[in-house]
Amino acid sequence: MKETSKSKKTLKTLGIVIIALVVIFIALVAALGTGDGETAQNMTPQEAKTAAGEKDLEIARSVWSAQQYQVKLADKVKTMDTGETTLMDVYSYAGETKDFVGGLLTKVEAFDMADGTATEYQDAAADYLSTVYMIASDLRDYVDDNKYSSLEAVQKNLKVIPTAEQQFLDSRTAYLKDAGFTDEEIAQRPTLDSGENK
Repeated sequence: MKETSKSKKTLKTLGIVIIALVVIFIALVAALGTGDGETAQNMTPQEAKTAAGEKDLEIARSVWSAQQYQVKLADKVKTMDTGETTLMDVYSYAGETKDFVGGLLTKVEAFDMADGTATEYQDAAADYLSTVYMIASDLRDYVDDNKYSSLEAVQKNLKVIPTAEQQFLDSRTAYLKDAGFTDEEIAQRPTLDSGENK
């Protein structure tokens, strides 16, 4: 008799624990389940537009920073002919570029973006950053191993840069239009050359 009574108490306690765990789990899912899309649904159109504008600048500034690194790296390679820079200068700056742009790429890929043009914008930015990253990485590989295939990879990615940049610009415009920006407002947004990109 005592064992049966003890078994019933254990089952009753176990049932209460399971119910409590289920309630806690549901509360956690409800608390953590508010991603970017759900938050945007709770915003007014103006608030959603403002939030999209802020996210745009975070992504765009990452790309602009990578562009500046890529241009400076290309300049260092060009000035090797005049003796202004050495192979070690190029190698060192390529490592700095690779590390910095790799961090930007990780940041951009981690953004919680809604579907549609937002994801396309994020992907275009990530593609551009990946291209700059690979240029720096392959350049270092070329210096390390003196393999022609690494130099070819650098040259190939340098040819991809203008296309990647245009895809970024096009997807940025589509993203901003989807967020409610007019053509005039988009034209007034900061750009790489506007000096407001830092």
